[in-house]
Amino acid sequence: MLDIVVRKFRNDGVVAGWMDDRCEVRLNFSKEDFPEGIGEDHIIHIDKLPEVIKNKLPDQEYETLQKIQFIGHPRKTWSVNLIIKRIENQQVIITIFPGIYAPLLPNTEEQSEEEYRKSIEFWSKHVLIS
Repeated sequence: MLDIVVRKFRNDGVVAGWMDDRCEVRLNFSKEDFPEGIGEDHIIHIDKLPEVIKNKLPDQEYETLQKIQFIGHPRKTWSVNLIIKRIENQQVIITIFPGIYAPLLPNTEEQSEEEYRKSIEFWSKHVLIS
């Protein structure tokens, strides 16, 4: 996967925007080049859950949603997310993952207030497919 991402960066001339010491990049690949997808997306928006599951949700709070184990089929994806961080004046790839961008799970001890807010906002509307 890393070789494909590096090639995409070079060929497309991707310019990444930095926020403090962190950079988040989304790369979109063509279905023509990757007919079977570049990977699988294991995240689903709660609006796309089957009605039988949605009707059982007492609320849509983060804690409730994280208790759901939705067994389904991941979708093919043509998007890859790349998280880069500056560490001691070097750019280090922290993670690469396919599918929609998903922030870290909420954690007040490891996230700034803004990161935590964004994480809660996202994970209060999405669940993992297992």
